[in-house]
Amino acid sequence: MENKDLENIVKYKEELTSDTLQGIIDSLQKQVSELNTEISNKQKTLDDLNKPELNQDQLGLVYDAITEGIDNTHFEEDNFDYEPDFSGRELYLCNFYYQGQDELRRNIQERIECIFKITQESSIDND
Repeated sequence: MENKDLENIVKYKEELTSDTLQGIIDSLQKQVSELNTEISNKQKTLDDLNKPELNQDQLGLVYDAITEGIDNTHFEEDNFDYEPDFSGRELYLCNFYYQGQDELRRNIQERIECIFKITQESSIDND
């Protein structure tokens, strides 16, 4: 066997080892990524299981309280901060009314549903 052939065999072995190791590294990185995703999913499941429970009747009472609180809140101009700009011309500001009560209510309700585990049970007794 010639010296050149031996060099080619060594070079081929080094390339094969390098490619093999890179393949192993890539495979392990993919597995780590998949495991991290699985851990994240399991953590969310555990968090959901540990949420305090609210049944539908309790949730209804919470929603009613939210609705009453929003409906009894006055979102007129007294509740807004504003700075009129008088740049040499007259500026008139009319009353400001908050028109997003329904969206505000939905956002609060969705947040409550994220905090509690909602069950289908009813707990209000008719005593």
